[in-house]
Amino acid sequence: MKKKALSFMLSAILFLSAFTTNTSAVQTELENYLSSLTEEEKITQKGVFSSEYQSSPFYEKLMTALDDNKDKTTMEKALSAALSQEGYQNYSLDGADISQAKTDGLIWTGIEQRMNDNDTGNTEYTRWAQSCVMDRDGEALYIDCDWCAIFMSWCMYQAGYYTEDRLKQYYYSYCADPRVEYAADTWIEAFCLEQENVWYTPTAAKKLEAYNWNTYYHTETDPCEIPYKPGGLVFFSWDGEGRYFEHVGMVINYDSENHILTYIGGNTEGQVMTRKMALDTVEEFHKTPLLKNSERIMAYGEYDEVKPLEQKEITTNYSEITWDKSAGAGIKIQTNSASKIASVSIDGEYLGSNIESNMVFNEGRLAVGKSELVNLPTGEHTLMLTFDDGVVEIPFKITDVENEEREITAEHTSIDWERSVEDIVIKTNSESETVEIRIGDELAGTETTDGITLENGTVTLSGEFANTILEDGENTLRLIFADGEIEISIFVTSEPKAIIAEHTNITWGRSGESIVIKTNSESDTVAIRIGGGLAGTETTEGITLENGTVTLSGEFANTILEDGENTLRLIFSDGEIEISIFVTSEPKAIIAEHTNITWGR
Repeated sequence: MKKKALSFMLSAILFLSAFTTNTSAVQTELENYLSSLTEEEKITQKGVFSSEYQSSPFYEKLMTALDDNKDKTTMEKALSAALSQEGYQNYSLDGADISQAKTDGLIWTGIEQRMNDNDTGNTEYTRWAQSCVMDRDGEALYIDCDWCAIFMSWCMYQAGYYTEDRLKQYYYSYCADPRVEYAADTWIEAFCLEQENVWYTPTAAKKLEAYNWNTYYHTETDPCEIPYKPGGLVFFSWDGEGRYFEHVGMVINYDSENHILTYIGGNTEGQVMTRKMALDTVEEFHKTPLLKNSERIMAYGEYDEVKPLEQKEITTNYSEITWDKSAGAGIKIQTNSASKIASVSIDGEYLGSNIESNMVFNEGRLAVGKSELVNLPTGEHTLMLTFDDGVVEIPFKITDVENEEREITAEHTSIDWERSVEDIVIKTNSESETVEIRIGDELAGTETTDGITLENGTVTLSGEFANTILEDGENTLRLIFADGEIEISIFVTSEPKAIIAEHTNITWGRSGESIVIKTNSESDTVAIRIGGGLAGTETTEGITLENGTVTLSGEFANTILEDGENTLRLIFSDGEIEISIFVTSEPKAIIAEHTNITWGR
């Protein structure tokens, strides 16, 4: 989860990047350099100020400015920090010397030239920002980025607006440009600015409409009528279309009569620079088409000391939550929190927040999107919600009914089968349309294999197929369905089937009466032998075979049977049986209803 948080921050800050062709080579050089550092050197690089910066005039100017303004407001102190850095330049790509950059404490990463040479590069501010984020993982790298928001964060940090711990919690505040699809004013939210102290212009209208999770107090404000104060933050959309918060600067002063705004910002032509903007003037500004400058302003925000919310017991409308991955949406939880920022952890691992992930938090109601949950493992979890005014844990169960393996059962899990053409039928409760049959680790076939059929959970192996895959003795078949699996034990023998007849001893007096022998054979063929000779088969006239019943016509029986004891061997394809037939030539005892009759003419 920590990697996910870092990945987001990098993607947000480096959103406009176009990687150079030698990125991998430079990255390798960077990694080699880092691995060569001692632990003490690594710790030094993670400090608030690099040793190179401390030996520069900008460090001395910063210390003097903060000391001179220590009794002033937070906004005034932040502005003094910003003004002390005017003229600080980043290392641009043009003519950059990697060796020199390292000497100066700045590591060239190869991730440059996203917009132009002047707008990107290594700075003391990006070093600080990356250090704040990476400290949680015990390693710090220096980065290149469009660093206007980082510079604002750095100035407010120097003014004591928030602690480093708070920066780590809300790392996304390093980026002023929420080009990733999250709330347009998240950068403002990250600093806990009260919305009552944020003004939005008509240029920001489409953003406010798209991100309607907040309460906006000052909308459609005329940029010329905004009550700008020194140290306040101004957000710009250079083309005036309001699609993105493209830049952020800090107000120095505002001439309300002539509508001239003076502000300072980082990443301006590759340095910290002061600019004046005549809001009523139509001009090309920042390499954009002709436009009235007032239309370039999206928002303005004021801030003061962080006012922590009073801690309380957080309550929710759920004592426990069960969520299935097949659901059309994520989860919604109503809480009593008065916070504007909510972060979510699963089993102690950070999942995201309403600022930088697919989550929405408005008036205590938290919505966590499906995309944040769907890749989590099924089972029992603990959902921890962290707000500025408290923490709450909720038992959270994730299920996956659609793909959940059911317990597969079969009508018979042990089957005895004698080699024959007889099918092996295995009836199960599976609802799958696919099956994979394995014997040991080997695949024997699937529902598409000739000789295997699957219908309504019933797997049928033809006798011919079974003879090819099964060995004599014990065989263990593993039937793997889409909804589960089961093992079937099949014991195979080569012995003939035990054929049973209704009568094995028959007495027959010579006549035209047929001899009927009913057996349990399922064969379509029979050979009848008397002694060592073949008497006939099911194709012989006088012999019929139907559903295991052999019928010898009286005429045929008279030709093959001798008086006295006869032993017939009936040989079927699935077994054989001997039948004893005793033949007698004595006349039949004729019985009449009346043997004495009186009759009158």
